[in-house]
Amino acid sequence: GEWLEAFNSGHVPAAELWPALNLILPTWFLLAFAPRWKHTPRLTLIGPLFCAALYTLAAVSLMFLGNGASSNEIDMSTLEGIVQLFSDPSWVFAGWVHYIVYDALIGRWIVIDSVERAGDT
Repeated sequence: GEWLEAFNSGHVPAAELWPALNLILPTWFLLAFAPRWKHTPRLTLIGPLFCAALYTLAAVSLMFLGNGASSNEIDMSTLEGIVQLFSDPSWVFAGWVHYIVYDALIGRWIVIDSVERAGDT
């Protein structure tokens, strides 16, 4: 419907996509409470991969479709430029998604590496 049309046109407000980021929570739950379960290594990839796809769509939309503040008009080599960029909710959303994907994958790597080495998690 209306939401799908907005998404396809690259004009979905970041606030509407924000709840989808909660799909990262099962990854953290499994890593914290079931690190040795045989399905944890596979299942803990679902949330980060979904969010990585969301990040890719957001980044493409922002960089190539001209949605949000244009990074071409902002000097990203300065603190002021980054502050200006992150004054746009769409860029904050993309930055946060990037952060939670990276954080979840590093957390996953630490836990799985620890389990494989038969250490305590």
